[in-house]
Amino acid sequence: MEKLNHQQIISLPNGVTILRILAIPLILVLLSYTGRGYQILTALLFLGAAVTDTFDGYLARRRGMVTTLGKFLDPLADKLLIVTALIALIPARAIPAWMVIIIVGREIAITGLRGIAVTQGIVISASNLGNIRRFSKWLPSSF
Repeated sequence: MEKLNHQQIISLPNGVTILRILAIPLILVLLSYTGRGYQILTALLFLGAAVTDTFDGYLARRRGMVTTLGKFLDPLADKLLIVTALIALIPARAIPAWMVIIIVGREIAITGLRGIAVTQGIVISASNLGNIRRFSKWLPSSF
């Protein structure tokens, strides 16, 4: 098992990922407020956090700062961001509970498979294909 050193923990890509995780409680608090202004602010914060997902991975690969910690934190941050936002939207009836259950179940299954892989000495990092898939859902079908 690889020991973490100072450069792995305190790197710009890992810092961006940690900021994404720290944005989650703020997003949850903002979701509890009503009003168009809060909705826009929450959406912008969520979008900003989602965009950092692409940025931190690109930065890590470009600068040769890919770390085992980053490979672990990046998908964890993605799952926490998506799952907490989806669960928080159920009471507002913005998304059906059954849909959230399916998405969260899929995320748990993927995390479990990654955990099994780690016990075998394999670290499965997030890929650019996953980022493309995630953002392609929001594009018009003409793309």
